[in-house]
Amino acid sequence: MTKEEKIKEAWGDLYKKYEKFIDSDGGLFWVYLYDSDKININLDLLGNVTYRPKSLQGIEDNNGWISLLGESNEIEWVKNLELYNIKTKEHYFCTDENEFIEIGRFTHYKPIVKSKPPIY
Repeated sequence: MTKEEKIKEAWGDLYKKYEKFIDSDGGLFWVYLYDSDKININLDLLGNVTYRPKSLQGIEDNNGWISLLGESNEIEWVKNLELYNIKTKEHYFCTDENEFIEIGRFTHYKPIVKSKPPIY
């Protein structure tokens, strides 16, 4: 499913009605919507209000996942790589750079970033 399809799905029947007001991240501008438990309402420093379905939270960067679909399937092979297949829900953590993985089994990847230790 593409980003655009996910936005259409999240807005449901309202998408066609407000399509020209919905931005590339699924935010709705210039239209007042009732407060709903399925809608986030954001107010920026300039007083602009944006409405967006809660299901689209993280769509700006796809929650940090990088798609392997439509790419050469060549990724820089490093330790601590997380792999995921959006269709089968297969989730795999690769922690050994010498480990052989069939990349074609996965649709997305992201590096696993080691957390910094606490300061205090």
